[in-house]
Amino acid sequence: MLRFGRHRAEDVPAHAADPDHCVYAIGDIHGRVDLLDTLIRKIISDKEGDPSGRQMFIIFLGDYIDRGDQSRETVDYLIKLQEAAGDKMHFLMGNHEAALLDFLDGKGSGENWLDFGGRQTVASYGLNPPAASPTADELDRLRRQLHPRIAPHLGFFRNLKLTWQSGDYFFCHAGVHPDTALDAQSPRTLLFGNSNFLSDKGQITAKVVHGHYDAPEPVTQPHRICIDTGAYYSGRLTAAKITDRVSFIRT
Repeated sequence: MLRFGRHRAEDVPAHAADPDHCVYAIGDIHGRVDLLDTLIRKIISDKEGDPSGRQMFIIFLGDYIDRGDQSRETVDYLIKLQEAAGDKMHFLMGNHEAALLDFLDGKGSGENWLDFGGRQTVASYGLNPPAASPTADELDRLRRQLHPRIAPHLGFFRNLKLTWQSGDYFFCHAGVHPDTALDAQSPRTLLFGNSNFLSDKGQITAKVVHGHYDAPEPVTQPHRICIDTGAYYSGRLTAAKITDRVSFIRT
């Protein structure tokens, strides 16, 4: 999660989702299961008052864990939603989930992950996170201890998608390279973003809905919508409701 951008909070003219879809996209949660529960209830209430008859889809844009204190509880909550709603909910991967999996798979020491929020995740799974600048032995020990604690959630993490699309809207965690076709984007760009994309739509014709770059309000530009409103520190978790236009639902 990074901070960037100018913002507007009101309804904005938009492209269109699939005409049969009413899509709710939810920004970075970061261990705030309390806000997630409030927002889901608001979304359900909103859809119950929607006479359009469109099918409801809820798209989660990743970064469910880290920074906030309730990462484990957040994933428990999401898995229950997934079991209840099936293919009406789609869960995308964020860079924080990717960093956790890299640590568990031994693809990195994990020290950077711990420093940008992983310590809170470790604590939520009932372990004492290491102090600053842990040794290689301490990190290896943590990896071995965390594996069995997180095992019930590994299927969820490993099955996260990178993208989803409805009509003119393309959903991913952090953004795209503006001069690369949507079906040729690299996983790294989808997870960590591209600075040129923030101000330049390039060749992208779809409207990209993403998180990762936090701001006090949703950021709306002709080629993108960012709905990361810094939930873990701001207390504001945001969803974009997308049909033939866009509006926002907030905690």
